Amino acid sequence: TNTALRRLQARELGIDPAAAELLTRSVALDTYRVSGEGASREGRLTWVTAEVLGLAVYMVILLYGAMMLRASVSEKSNKMIEVILASIRPWQLMLGKTLGVGAVGLTQITLWIGFAALGLLYVTSTSTVALDILAQLPLGLDTLALFVGLFLTGYFIYAGLYASVGAIANSEQDASQLQLPVTLIAILPAILLPSVLNNPAATSSVALSWIPVFAPVVFIGRYVLGAAETWEIPVVFAIQLATIALVAWIGGRIFRVGLLMTGVRPTVREIARWVRHG
Repeated sequence: TNTALRRLQARELGIDPAAAELLTRSVALDTYRVSGEGASREGRLTWVTAEVLGLAVYMVILLYGAMMLRASVSEKSNKMIEVILASIRPWQLMLGKTLGVGAVGLTQITLWIGFAALGLLYVTSTSTVALDILAQLPLGLDTLALFVGLFLTGYFIYAGLYASVGAIANSEQDASQLQLPVTLIAILPAILLPSVLNNPAATSSVALSWIPVFAPVVFIGRYVLGAAETWEIPVVFAIQLATIALVAWIGGRIFRVGLLMTGVRPTVREIARWVRHG
């Protein structure tokens, strides 16, 4: 209808219909985001890649952090923990659990990357279009290394939080109620990620990407979009490592007392006393 109307209007104005069609045709635009170094990347594809990587970090951390919670609650509820603690110290048990579950998560990520690489090799060998799309993806060894590093630091933070909740809980039902604050903290960066990606260089986006519990999800997105400065990477990891040490110190004290306590759920004041005098 619009095409026929334009032709009629062009005829009435004495304009050649072919010229009018040429001037009014729709134009496909390719959007680009220019990084600080001047290199340009396809905007929409880069935005989607940043969101996918951020959400992937979020899902993996949440999955294996919750696994730490279930492992702690299971051993405490079936009294197996008393037998285990007869031969090792609580902090050694917590560290062993964290490293074991983290190794499982890292192995699974490696398998995912391997299968994805094989799939991409097969697709690109049979399609030139897929090869062109792959060439535009803002992915490299630096992005992969950052992805793995943020997963590991984020995992250790959330694993410590979930392990502490598991040590306090007396049952699966109790744990599902107690884990709500930690789960909300984990979900929040995924909710904020789209708004950060829309304006990754804003002061609020930079601040969010430095917060330890948000950094694994938000910082990888800013980095893929080219909005993160190189000097920010060691700063973010330094903050992450300091937070891991703090969570491990607090969680270790809660773990040591909470694992052997059964019955009434401890109050916040009692947990604070465990941390002070642990």
